[in-house]
Amino acid sequence: MHPAHQQYQPVVLQRPPIAPVRPDLIAIVGFGNRASVLAAPATAAAPTITQVIQNVIPSQSDGLGGGTNIAAGLRVAGSLLRNAPKGFRRRAWLLSDGMPNCEENEIFPQLQLLTSQYVNVNTIAFGNDADVKLLQRIAAATHNGRYFQVNDLAALTRAFVGSQPHHHSIATKPELTVYVIDKSGSMWDPMGTSKKIDIVQQALLKLVHYKKQLFS
Repeated sequence: MHPAHQQYQPVVLQRPPIAPVRPDLIAIVGFGNRASVLAAPATAAAPTITQVIQNVIPSQSDGLGGGTNIAAGLRVAGSLLRNAPKGFRRRAWLLSDGMPNCEENEIFPQLQLLTSQYVNVNTIAFGNDADVKLLQRIAAATHNGRYFQVNDLAALTRAFVGSQPHHHSIATKPELTVYVIDKSGSMWDPMGTSKKIDIVQQALLKLVHYKKQLFS
């Protein structure tokens, strides 16, 4: 048959399968005189995250002590962030309502270690008695670190949720975020009509709800 009259079959191009979008991971560290992992890294949909926020965050029976050891909080956060899954961005949020009174000289060595591992650190001065200058210095010392002054639930929710992306796609890198929460005795003092620690609890629940919707 003449080539001009040959029948050609169309070539069907197969699209490669689209990889699923990997959800962000959340972890929670509490600190007083010492620091401890309250919630290991998990997705917002994991029941353990909500359970910790509801039951452990507002509890004073975790044995952390009544001091403010920011260095210990950063140290424990770093141990989690160093083990982030491959391809994940790494970020810590440090929230404190007072002045550090334990291991003060260890704060910036811990911060330098985090910075060398490409961890971004955002800081929140919670209430009027926080060490504003220190928290500003901590945020400024890391790449893209941000500082927030917060005095109520609305402002804390804006800090946590407003900093999140409005959508995720396969091109968006997932993130492991460790929330480093001050659980010193003053966190049970009032802020407006609620205790400070209860405001943190409600803001974290709103953050988890937002991330659930984002990745559903």
